[in-house]
Amino acid sequence: MKLNEREVEIVSFGGIDMRDYPELCDAYIENARFTDTGEELTEEQIDTFHEMYKCDVNGLAAIEAVEGMLETGVDTLYSRAYTVHS
Repeated sequence: MKLNEREVEIVSFGGIDMRDYPELCDAYIENARFTDTGEELTEEQIDTFHEMYKCDVNGLAAIEAVEGMLETGVDTLYSRAYTVHS
């Protein structure tokens, strides 16, 4: 997925709570960066990116939640890196 024609890597999600699975309405991107430079996205850029790819981001958050639950056995996942490429 791209922002301003640049690939973006989602570094971490926040607000993932398995009690809200599969909707994960409170999930959000905590940290992301451009893959070409490693430059972190600003909060405004993250908001724009999330709005552009809301369904994709929520789907990735759901995958992240399930993987985290399987790995840790807990119902709330905090943050874990995940790379997204379109």
